Amino acid sequence: MAVKTFNAGSFLIRLVIAITLVFATYNPSGYSWYHWLVNSNFAVDPLMILAGIVLLIGWIIFLRATMRSLGPVGTFLAAAFFGVIVWALVYY
Repeated sequence: MAVKTFNAGSFLIRLVIAITLVFATYNPSGYSWYHWLVNSNFAVDPLMILAGIVLLIGWIIFLRATMRSLGPVGTFLAAAFFGVIVWALVYY
């Protein structure tokens, strides 16, 4: 059953899950799935593959929710906006 109300608690739960997904995938501290894969010299094991599949499922859920809420044009504009911000940070 879908919840029809959206409050501060709902927002915080979604924010924490999104931040966890991003930082579990990659973060500069060195404790992420990316660093786990690179530091193992790409010698994968079943636990690493399982964690990667769980992260992939999370990313697909979040990207599909983004597409449903923003639509194709909104998704393109958001990606372009953040892409230019990253480009400016790297450039300057």
